[in-house]
Amino acid sequence: MNRLASHVHSWWREVVAGVDLKARLSRRISFWIFLNFILVEALVLIPSVMRQAERLEQQMRALTNAKVEWIVAKGLNATATELLTAIEELASPAMVNTIRGVSLLTDSSRLVLGSFGEAPTTGIKPSQAAGKASSSWIPFSTRYDAVWSPQELGGGDLRLVIRHDASGLQAGLIRYVGKILLIVLGIALFLTFATMFILDRLVISRVLPCVSNSPWRAAHSSKTVRLIRQKS
Repeated sequence: MNRLASHVHSWWREVVAGVDLKARLSRRISFWIFLNFILVEALVLIPSVMRQAERLEQQMRALTNAKVEWIVAKGLNATATELLTAIEELASPAMVNTIRGVSLLTDSSRLVLGSFGEAPTTGIKPSQAAGKASSSWIPFSTRYDAVWSPQELGGGDLRLVIRHDASGLQAGLIRYVGKILLIVLGIALFLTFATMFILDRLVISRVLPCVSNSPWRAAHSSKTVRLIRQKS
């Protein structure tokens, strides 16, 4: 009796599996296609986000740089005190409202000559090469330190570092990433459902009848039926 029950259970499991095999096989293949597409897009998204962060940084620096160039053109950079006073006036809400702090130092020794507001942390270390600006914004951070070299300040030995409030850059980058993720997710879902439909219509629905009509399956099913009849 246990042997008969085992054969009946095996036969019934094969019937159920044959009915559900198309859906399960289609879902499994589509899932891996969906996962691979997301992984590839993630690899593409990382450099795209870095380029967008660089563009946002350049936009913020360009706004302040226009004001700094105006100060240099007006000759307000003759002395360190005069330059720092002009920059402090620049940091008003009516001029550049994102400035949060400034440090003016010598380019050769990085000796701080004057500062106000939040102290910048970029471009003030003696180990950094003289005469070169090394400003960069760390993506998703809320502060951006922009550096102006002596050449950009009209010569001399002065280096200017301005700390900006980068919360606007952070919000802009988050919006950019959100839009890209929505587009990627939409394309991935479309490809997944399209793949499920195509697999079901063109591949699985043609392969399964061949499997169900195979000699092995027919012999196994007939053997099961004979056992049931003998026991009954």
